[in-house]
Amino acid sequence: MKRLLQFLLLLLGIAAIVASVISLLAWDKWWITALSYPWEELTLASFVVFVLSWWALPWRRNWVKIYLVLLTVALIYQAQVLVPFTFFYPQAVKEVAPTGQTFRLMESNVKMANRDAARYLALVQEVDPDVVQVIELSEWWAQQLAPLRAAYPYHVEQPHENAYGMGIYSRIPLENVEIYHFESATTPSIYTELTFPSGERIAFYALHPRPPLPENSVVVADKELLQVARRVSRANLPVIVAGDFNDVPWSYTLQNFRAISGFNAVRVGRGFYNTFGVDRWWFRFPLDHIYLSDELGLVDFTRLPPFGSDHFALLARITLPTATASDLGDQAQLEGAQPGARQ
Repeated sequence: MKRLLQFLLLLLGIAAIVASVISLLAWDKWWITALSYPWEELTLASFVVFVLSWWALPWRRNWVKIYLVLLTVALIYQAQVLVPFTFFYPQAVKEVAPTGQTFRLMESNVKMANRDAARYLALVQEVDPDVVQVIELSEWWAQQLAPLRAAYPYHVEQPHENAYGMGIYSRIPLENVEIYHFESATTPSIYTELTFPSGERIAFYALHPRPPLPENSVVVADKELLQVARRVSRANLPVIVAGDFNDVPWSYTLQNFRAISGFNAVRVGRGFYNTFGVDRWWFRFPLDHIYLSDELGLVDFTRLPPFGSDHFALLARITLPTATASDLGDQAQLEGAQPGARQ
């Protein structure tokens, strides 16, 4: 039994070491990108194997010493990847007092196959956001979200039957709406500008790249995020980028996205906020994201309760760079309210 335990520990430890080495390779392979998803679970498993290895293996032997050193290095590397997304790390987006003009953004992947629209609408009504981003918008969901079109006079919808449709519903006027198709004609990304009574404008990119699967091109998905990063790095407005990126914040691609755009990830210094895998508390990933440019502040950030999707929704209360109004409660009453558009 002891020999079997030792063999299993060696096998698991070597697997953890190899996984750490592979993650350093910037190959355009879907399985390398997917390998970064369960990094939290990998780090926890490596720690357990590390502790058990010290206890069960004859560590005085040279080969065991080499193995333990390599496992230690792998564990340190794994942990340092995750540290920025813990409370021990300085926040990339500082919390600010709720003074001046603020608005609430709700990012949500409703899951196209989910038929509990009433539960979703009840959640939206409860949290009362000013801007709602809906991902995986189908024609059926667009019909069910008619109450949102009534409550949010500014909206743009791009429904598709392939789980890549998207919609934005807003009390704040949406101007300069553009639809981008970085991957295909049925994978839309939405650009718009939120225009406030004070005259302030915020550029908003709503994204949903395809996940790393054998049938999808990781190169194209990476290019979408990096094209947006280059665009926002040249922007002359404050910018928000949000959506289900089908990627984790410590991945090679999203680290590049942050470096090129200069943007701040809301998660840094706050926690993992795992959003995908609602029914699997033990195996969840942070696939939904909100990035803010330096001009914007954050009052609070939370993960919302389940509503029937396989994703949790995110809610961020954001402050404008200059404040001339204290409340957006009368946004829907603004003169000149334009009807929503399905483009």
